[in-house]
Order: sequence, then C-alpha cells, then structure tokens
Amino acid sequence: MRRIASSVHRPASHVGSGRSFIRAFTTRASPYDKQAKYDDLVATAKDAFRQANLAKQSVVDLEKMVADAPKIIGEKEAALAEVRKVADGIKAQLEAAEKAIADKKAAAMDPKKVEAEIAELTKQQTALAAEVAAARTARDAAKEGSPEQAAAKAKREELRPKETALTAALEAAKAKLAAKPAEQPIPNEMIEAVKKGQLDLKLANDKVVPAEKAVADAKKSIEDAQKQIPELKARIPQLEAEGAKIKAQAEQSAVALAKQLQAAKAEMEKLRAQYDASKSAQKSASVNPPQPPKS
Repeated sequence: MRRIASSVHRPASHVGSGRSFIRAFTTRASPYDKQAKYDDLVATAKDAFRQANLAKQSVVDLEKMVADAPKIIGEKEAALAEVRKVADGIKAQLEAAEKAIADKKAAAMDPKKVEAEIAELTKQQTALAAEVAAARTARDAAKEGSPEQAAAKAKREELRPKETALTAALEAAKAKLAAKPAEQPIPNEMIEAVKKGQLDLKLANDKVVPAEKAVADAKKSIEDAQKQIPELKARIPQLEAEGAKIKAQAEQSAVALAKQLQAAKAEMEKLRAQYDASKSAQKSASVNPPQPPKS
C-alpha cells in the first residue's frame, strides 16, 4: 500500500513551480501584448504622413479636373445637345400628327368640301352604272354559251366590287355631311400616331433632365475644385507638421517598448526553463521513487 501511495505522489516543488509559471505568465505583461502594442506604434509611425499625402494627392486630382474642365463640360453639353435634338425631332413629328388630325376634322366640318366629294362620287357611280348596263346588254345579246357571253359575264363580275365600294363611299360622305363635327370619325392610324408620338416624347424628355443635371453638376464640381485647391495647399504644411510630431512620438515610444519587449521575452524564457527543469525532475522521481526504510 505504501508503494502505491508513493507512486501517485506529486512533489510539492513541481506543483509550486507550475503554478508559479502560470501566475507569472498571466499577471506580468506578456511578450504577446507588448508585441501587439509595438506593431501598432510602428504602423502609426509609418502612416504619420497619411493625411498630408492624401491632401497632396487631392490637390493633384483637383488641378487635373480644372485643367480638363473644357473637355469634361464640352462632353456633357454635347450629350445634352444630342438628347435635345432627338426630343425636338419627336416633338415635331407629334405636332405634325396632331395637325393632321386637326386638318382632318376641319375638312370634315367644311360642307362645301363634303358636297364636292359627294358630287365626284355620284359622277363615278353614274359612269360605273353605265358600264354595268353595257355589260348586261352585251350578255343578253350574246348567244348562250358563246365566248361573247362569257366575256360579258366576266366584265359584270369585275365591276361588282367597284360598284359596292363606290356605294359605301357615297353613303359615308352623305353621313359625314349630316353628322356634327364632334361625331366625325378619325382614322385609327392617325390616332395611334399621336399616342406613339406622345409616349416617345415623354421618354425623350426623361433623358433631357438627367443630361441637364450632368452639365450643371460638372460645372459645380469644377467651381468647388477651384475653391478647394488653395484651401488644401494651405493645410498641407500643418498636416505635415502634425505627421512629423506623431511619427516622432510613435518612434520614441516604440524604442522604449522594444526594450520592455526584449526583457519580457527573456523573463518568459527563464520561467519556461524553470518549469521544464521542474517537470523533468518530477518525471525522474516518478520513475525512481524513494525506497521505504527497512525495519
């Protein structure tokens, strides 16, 4: 029983050494924390002139914008002129379509023109009736089944569609003369042309507004750039002075922290060596446990 108890015994020196290493590693400033702070100081020193450099680059960019102003504004104005040209063309087409409808209504409301149309259609109808009568006479006079009779019948069939069309046109003209101006029919294709023109004009005008804004924005940007350039140039010396101060402070703090970092690393290595030595002694003791005294 004594041998069993001694084999699981942990030397007090090993336990105390392990706890001492853990306590020292957690309570003292570890090298990892100091390394992170050191890296931050180095990065701060490296970027100390960042604001000054950004200001300088902004001056370069703004000066280039001002130099390119004629080209930039010219391109925007050319794009605006193009969309306006398209919109004006569509507007002219729409006005023409609307005028065609107005002319159509005006013509329909002119009784003299409608009466002239009726007279012309009546004249054509009279002439056509004469041709129909002649074809009928020729058919009746021809021998049954003869080529002459067949030709007369064919002529009659040829005139039949013309007769129907003229009758319909004459009736429409007479109805037009009797109808009120608001009741005058307008061809569907003319109405559709106006609707299409209105839609196309809206779409074209929707492009004009953004193009106008682009020109205004370009001009405003150039004006702002001309104001910002001297302001930035005046601030650069101050930003450089602040950067130099930040760089010096960061470098000074980094030098001091570097010494602390080296000391912390050495302390940690010392504690690790003590811990490893204690662990090795404990392992040796467990392999060769002390023999109980002979009685």
